[in-house]
Amino acid sequence: MVYGDRTSATTEFIRHMDNFFDCLNVRNLNEGHQKRKDNLKPFTDPNDPRLDYLTDDFLKYFDDWKQSVEARPGEYSKTQKNQMQLSYQTLEGFRITVRSVVECTRLLLRKGMPFVLTERFNQDPIEQHFGIHRTSGGCNNNPTVNQFNHAMVKIRTVECRKSLENKLTELIEKKQANAGTGMDNTNKIDRPALAETIPGHTPNRKRKQATNVGIPSEANKKKKKDTRSKTVKKSKENEFSSVLGLEEVTDDDLKEMGIKALGKKKTVYGSS
Repeated sequence: MVYGDRTSATTEFIRHMDNFFDCLNVRNLNEGHQKRKDNLKPFTDPNDPRLDYLTDDFLKYFDDWKQSVEARPGEYSKTQKNQMQLSYQTLEGFRITVRSVVECTRLLLRKGMPFVLTERFNQDPIEQHFGIHRTSGGCNNNPTVNQFNHAMVKIRTVECRKSLENKLTELIEKKQANAGTGMDNTNKIDRPALAETIPGHTPNRKRKQATNVGIPSEANKKKKKDTRSKTVKKSKENEFSSVLGLEEVTDDDLKEMGIKALGKKKTVYGSS
């Protein structure tokens, strides 16, 4: 023993915890080689000895610790014995974490994955999500179903808005970089179409149609009006020529019949 018998137990505990954290924090393919630590290398074999170490040696170390406390001679109360070892919640958390990570790693490798980075097994997003629920509830530790659903709607709304703002900012910056015309390019963004890319967002179809349809100008209105007038005139002239059997219909002919003149020029038709 390098540190002597008085520190051997502490040394063993530190080594086990160091191996545990290294095995569960493999983050890339090169860190193990760079730091010269085999425990930081990616898992590529379902029979990796590190997996056996976690289930056999690491968990067994805490089981042996607990048994040694229970078998320790002397009169100790239950509270005193609990203070000589890790808490029940901590031990149970170690067991759940180790067994779940080991089984997931072996399953993924057997299904054909080339390697596994154990740092990806991360529950921080879940903890953050329910932390938001606890914060929104204030002093209420037992929310009802309706209160929980209301908090979920708030979280989704905030996340949807943040995602939309990020996409708009990215699109604006891209347009500015391409065109170099400043903020004037923002009015060219199809915001309803962009909103459709946000998860959980239901676009307003009527608003989208109104946004995309341009306002007709005065020239377009006049053009449509002239087109309708020509269509009506043509249909009336065709009607008169077919009924009267005339090859040409003039304004004078129409006036004699008490009909308002359709134009100044003669209209020539083929014989019926």
